[in-house]
Amino acid sequence: MLKMRVMHRDLKPANIFIDGNDNMKLGDLGLGRDFSSQTMEAFSRVGTPLYMSPEVLQGNGYDFQCDVWSFGCIAYELCALRNPFKDEVKKVSLYDLFQKIISGDYSPLSSSRYSSELLYIID
Repeated sequence: MLKMRVMHRDLKPANIFIDGNDNMKLGDLGLGRDFSSQTMEAFSRVGTPLYMSPEVLQGNGYDFQCDVWSFGCIAYELCALRNPFKDEVKKVSLYDLFQKIISGDYSPLSSSRYSSELLYIID
């Protein structure tokens, strides 16, 4: 999508589909943003909080890297079977969730189970 200058802005497992031929497709482009050649950043706060990048949560300008952040969250979730920032036991406020995301506070995945390359990509 980068080549076409489109930012999804709501990448999450619920928006990833696999068709009958095992092709992966992204859906729900309702929050997507088509950038002109002159546009370098967006500033709105849109998306699903569990997958939002720190710069989006802080209200700073952001670019296509926010989708890369979301992809990292999804990759973590595929490995751990849980979101990196959501505490399944203890309910946290939205503010506390945002603070965990902004600080990058998540439990690391096992280095004995996953390759150093995958861990690097997720981190």
